[in-house]
Amino acid sequence: MAHSHFGPFSTTASSSLLKRLCAFRRSLSASGSKTADPFNHILNALARRRYKREGRGGLYITGRVDEHIQIAYDAGQISLETYLDHLEVKVGHSYDVEMRRRQYKKCASQQVLIWHYYFAADRRMLAEHLIHLALDAIGAERAIRPCPGCKTRHVEYYKFRSIGSFERLDHIITLVLEYLGQSGVRAVKFQDGV
Repeated sequence: MAHSHFGPFSTTASSSLLKRLCAFRRSLSASGSKTADPFNHILNALARRRYKREGRGGLYITGRVDEHIQIAYDAGQISLETYLDHLEVKVGHSYDVEMRRRQYKKCASQQVLIWHYYFAADRRMLAEHLIHLALDAIGAERAIRPCPGCKTRHVEYYKFRSIGSFERLDHIITLVLEYLGQSGVRAVKFQDGV
């Protein structure tokens, strides 16, 4: 089983564990059981986890769509609904978001990258991990395919339709950052968007 870059937990195993814990939590609340809630225990354990290069930085939200889809949409040949069916979004982290934007320029061959917004984050690596677990837990579908520009499989991309809306994504990010003790959470739009 392949390991994610989040550490020793595979993304699939973490997602499966989180789904089992959510189901167990629902069964406890339905039965009225007073047993300790393992869901909160796991979240608290993850919140105490430390990463080697953890620290202040940013969480960014970027989208990608194949270039021919963007061209067809801009020309009015496909609808917004069809465009959104092809849109994939990513929540990533970096200590320097502008540097990360420059690094991703090599990924822009044959696809269009749209930089939506970012959040300042005190514990960016842990926040990203928890956000990805939350997206997996709500059933968001990963869009795992080789990047035509750099040939890397960027596993953090999700099919936009499986998330539902940017508002839902904002809500998940805000909840995670607030859970980690960050106050005054707000999104900042990229000025140029590309």
